Amino acid sequence: MMCTVSVVLLLGLLPAASGTGDGFLSARIDRQSIHMAIQGALADSLGSGHGVKAARLTSIKAVLTPLFDVLPKNRLGHLNAPFMRYAVQRYFSQTRGWMVKGFAPSGSSLNASDAVILESKVPDYVQAALEKTLSQGGFALQDLVVAVASIERLIFNEVSRGVETAFSLNELPLTEPIRDKSTMTDVLVSYFAVEHLQGNSTNLKRHRFERKNIARFYPYWLQTYDFIQDTAGNDAFQMRETSNPFAERSFAFEEVARISGHVNEDFGVFSRHECDDIKNKLSEKDIYGTGRVKLADFYGAGAWQFRESPEYLKLIGALDESSASQGPQVIIPNYVLGMNNCITSTLYYNICCLNECDGVFEHLESRIRSPTASAAEITRAVEDGITESYPVLSSTASTGSRNLTASLRARLQEIAVKHGDAIPLHGRLLGQWLHYVYPRECPFPHMSGTVDQKSPNEAAKANVRVRVSKDEMRQLNESEFHKVAPSPEAGLGMWSSQEELIDVAAQPSGLRLLFGPALKVALVMSSAALVMNKVTRMVSYHSGPSKHSNAGLSFASDSSYDI
Repeated sequence: MMCTVSVVLLLGLLPAASGTGDGFLSARIDRQSIHMAIQGALADSLGSGHGVKAARLTSIKAVLTPLFDVLPKNRLGHLNAPFMRYAVQRYFSQTRGWMVKGFAPSGSSLNASDAVILESKVPDYVQAALEKTLSQGGFALQDLVVAVASIERLIFNEVSRGVETAFSLNELPLTEPIRDKSTMTDVLVSYFAVEHLQGNSTNLKRHRFERKNIARFYPYWLQTYDFIQDTAGNDAFQMRETSNPFAERSFAFEEVARISGHVNEDFGVFSRHECDDIKNKLSEKDIYGTGRVKLADFYGAGAWQFRESPEYLKLIGALDESSASQGPQVIIPNYVLGMNNCITSTLYYNICCLNECDGVFEHLESRIRSPTASAAEITRAVEDGITESYPVLSSTASTGSRNLTASLRARLQEIAVKHGDAIPLHGRLLGQWLHYVYPRECPFPHMSGTVDQKSPNEAAKANVRVRVSKDEMRQLNESEFHKVAPSPEAGLGMWSSQEELIDVAAQPSGLRLLFGPALKVALVMSSAALVMNKVTRMVSYHSGPSKHSNAGLSFASDSSYDI
């Protein structure tokens, strides 16, 4: 709540300095001072002033470092904006199962109207100062850590707001602790129902009905309820040293918010069993391990699942129409990772299935330790198998040692020739090759702009038919395609020699280039309280005789900071 209030104050204050120079702020503070204030604010985000503990920052850095080390860098050793987006997206995807809005893969859609409104109120020179601070010659590792920590803090602030709603729906005052575990669990369930299952947040009677009947519309509720209780139990164990063992435990608002934060952070990874179920049901129909299921078999794979229309499957890049004999086929990893299988959507992120190919990339990155690799290096890394344990890989993933087929070796050699045997590790062509090596784990990488990751609701609003009718399924079952046996060469017709590199993809200009409107506002919001604090102190300091001493000002001496 404080962060939201601060950003409103900041956006209201700063336009006074963006005009002709007559505003009270511009009369006393030049742009360099504003730049220093923003730098100082970001530096503060590495300490207690931002509410982020040093241990958390160290943990974030440990996850980001191996990826940062192998991504292409400029002469300063920094990442450019697209690779920064890629690194942060990878962090949240593989650690949380989150698709953070503003970092979503190319083609994903955002509902950023509110972000655009906020963005329009920020003066150009402040945008430039933020851009310079966050991207001075590219992004250092510390910049990535700051971005991740700020987003996590912003999301926790939103969790706190959701917990306030849950208290209200249970008719509990925020200022009094909850006296029993059962009531606290009710609040956690209310929070989950509203924030993760889009339950009613205003009508008390309706909410009680939804909470009582969650299992009717959410098939995995029993497992999720156990997860919520386990999360509360783990929190109690972690806090045992600071609790009085002789006193009956009560739960203040801050404690419930902390537990809800843990639920929020861990639910994406916990819920992977839902995604594993989807993958396993489709894999049963994939008898040759091509990562593809004929459309008629897809519709017959589940009782209530697998009802997306061919139009929607094509929209999200999950439909292979390359074979004239096999007919349309569903690409298993592309389907699993589609927005249709995102479990929930919040203001700042969606909880979606983990991308198992991230584990494949982690393996290659740890073995190769370079932005590029020769065909021989990649071959060895793949044939030796994935020996490390990567959480994003499911138990059914093909991680063992293998001998690559002659056709896979030939395809890799084609890519090597194209790049002078210095194959970009994160280019489209290697990603495509990995799809054929790990067809059930690695999605087929479509060219940018050819697919659109819309949710079913967004697709319906865009007049895309989302569900298939029973009559259409019957017609598919009677079609000639259904009578043709699956082929071990399914999907080979999709191979394309088109390369696409992350750092040369077309991007808009300005801060939109760095983040897109949703992310820009997220970062502005997450640092607004700190910036506002420093700017306010600067105004007081520069307005003549002051009651404050110089010791009250604390600006960063340069743009670097260590973690």
